[in-house]
Formats: sequence, structure tokens, C-alpha cells
Amino acid sequence: MNDDLKSDEAEGALAFWLAGIFAVPPDAARLAAWRAPQGRATLEALGAAAGVGIEVAAVLACRGDALAVARAHERLFSGMAGPRGVAPFQSVITGGRLWGEAAAAMRARLAAAEVAPVATLEHEPPDHVATELALLAALLRRGEAAAARALARDQMAPWLGRFAAALAEADPGGFHAAAAALAAALVERLSGEAAAS
Repeated sequence: MNDDLKSDEAEGALAFWLAGIFAVPPDAARLAAWRAPQGRATLEALGAAAGVGIEVAAVLACRGDALAVARAHERLFSGMAGPRGVAPFQSVITGGRLWGEAAAAMRARLAAAEVAPVATLEHEPPDHVATELALLAALLRRGEAAAARALARDQMAPWLGRFAAALAEADPGGFHAAAAALAAALVERLSGEAAAS
């Protein structure tokens, strides 16, 4: 890993990694790669550069095979668990229903950034946590730090803490709860940088 890793690069890489985690459950090969010494070292270096090393370590400390993680993903996010599940949509967390104001705001942000969700996410409301994280990653990777920080502050920060708290309750000590805590910490950090600039 490059010793001169910039925080924007690390934040973008972590946001992209998290978007993947929330879009589809990781398979056995992806989990093994993250847990292998080189994968672990890379993710730890990204976490350190982005100022969220403790949260990255918490995700990496989670155990469970791919089947257990996939079952948790289905239980938490499919809607079939009823009130024990956690909706991965900002509109539901902030307004109690799908396709609310947050979805409209994200649709506008995606269009302005000329980014379109693909694969699984193209069939989901645009305020899905994975879509928001993917847009954040795209902006950071393109060097649009001010736009990324505005997205974090104005769109993501108002709800990701609640999303992470709901997952901590529904999935205590679980992989998805740790990933949500990391996402919330990353967005909080970016939001603070936006306020300071």
C-alpha cells in the first residue's frame, strides 16, 4: 500500500467497498480476500488514511461464512423480516415510506453527477444506501471532493447514523451492523470536513 495514500483516495475506496457490501452480500471469495493478510492490510491502511481505522477493524473482526452473511443480508434488508428488518433506504428511515423526498433528491444528484446505478441497484429507489455510497465513491474518485462532502453533509449524514443504530439493534455484533457503523463514521468525517471548509 502506498505510504502517501491521500485521504480522498482512501475515503473513495472505502465508500466503494461499502457500496458493494450493501448492494449484494459478499461471496466466499470476497470475504476470504478481505480477511487474507494482504486484503486486511490494504483495508486497514485505507481505514487509517481515512481516519476510520477502528471502524474498519470492527468490520474485519466480524466472523461468519458467506452463507451466514448472505442470510443476514436477506433477513435485514429484504423486507421479509417485518419490523425486525432495516430498510436500506433513506426515505424509509427519515420519512417512513419509499420514494420520498430523499429519493427525489438523490435522483437529482445522480443526474447532476452523470452517474446511473447499475446491476441490482438500477431496480431500487435511488436513495438506497449502496447507491448513495457509490455516488460518494464516484465523486471522490473523480477528484470532486467538494461535491462529495456536500453529498455527505446534506444527503447522507441526516440518516446514516439512524440506519447504523437500527442495524446495531437488529444485527448486534454482526457484519452489516459493523459496515453501517463504518459508513456512518466515514460520512460524519466527510461532513465535518465540509463544515470546516
